[in-house]
Amino acid sequence: MRSGLRVALLVSALGLAPRFATAELTEIGRIAVPAEIKVRFLLVSPDGEQLTAACRDRKLRVWSLPSASPSRLLRTLEVDGESISALAYSHDGAWVGASTGNGTVAVFRARTGEPAARLIIGGKARAGLRLGAIAISPDGSRIAVAPMNTPPELWDVASAKRRAILATSFGGSNALDFSPDGTRLASADEDTTIRLYDADGGLRATADDLPLESFALAFTPDGKQLVLGGADKRITLIDGMTGKVVRQLPKQADSIAWLAARRAGGTVVSGSFKDESMDLPGATLAWALDGSAPREISAQQQFNGGGAVKDGRLLLTTMAEGAIVVWAAR
Repeated sequence: MRSGLRVALLVSALGLAPRFATAELTEIGRIAVPAEIKVRFLLVSPDGEQLTAACRDRKLRVWSLPSASPSRLLRTLEVDGESISALAYSHDGAWVGASTGNGTVAVFRARTGEPAARLIIGGKARAGLRLGAIAISPDGSRIAVAPMNTPPELWDVASAKRRAILATSFGGSNALDFSPDGTRLASADEDTTIRLYDADGGLRATADDLPLESFALAFTPDGKQLVLGGADKRITLIDGMTGKVVRQLPKQADSIAWLAARRAGGTVVSGSFKDESMDLPGATLAWALDGSAPREISAQQQFNGGGAVKDGRLLLTTMAEGAIVVWAAR
């Protein structure tokens, strides 16, 4: 999930936060955050064990998720002292990466925080080389990065060397995702084309008949399809091998900013923003991929992160005074 997508105890004397429910959201717990720490955005790991938060002091903080025992701060990670611009987990949750506003990408082993690689995109750190979307291959061997306004790149983690510069007619990429088996990489590019690459960055297929930019994409858990959403205010499904459009779901009122493909039930959840400003959240909707109308999860909730978990849940987060609030979407 992209940003607009990112201490020791749960907020409760008993270690369990009170559980409230909306029509489609259930609060499952709160993570206490000291007043001096300001969370900007975060991601929940796909294994459901932790979340990683990008904070205003330019550090990453990793907390365990609320469960039967109190949440706790697991570790604090440094990238390069610059503001964090994007976060990504690998599909299995084993790897987590972060990019910054001067072209640095750091990859860590998610369960320990051990550094795995530090990449300098463009050959040297430089102010203004802001990296937007990033994606990590399931085995942690490759990372795709999207510098603002220039074509995305594919890098080898072990050697910290670039494998390929990916193709765009102009501009850069809004979103990147590896297939669950790691054999394909997809990019949603500013020239409105969706491109599918092999594991080495070789172009294999394109979807170039979309009229407007896609801001978000995600492979379905089986890797057979790619789900898109963006300025056209609709969900589009394309074949994950050929790039051919399979189905378009009903148009909604707001442009789509992010997507999360759930691992159970064949549903995709979308977050949106109002035409007046990307800072004004629209509805959060759950879509069945059979073409039926979506369910509304939230009307105008300001989520700052989350992630689809392997047990089938979608976890979303908001901020309250002194806490990260964790919600489960139905």
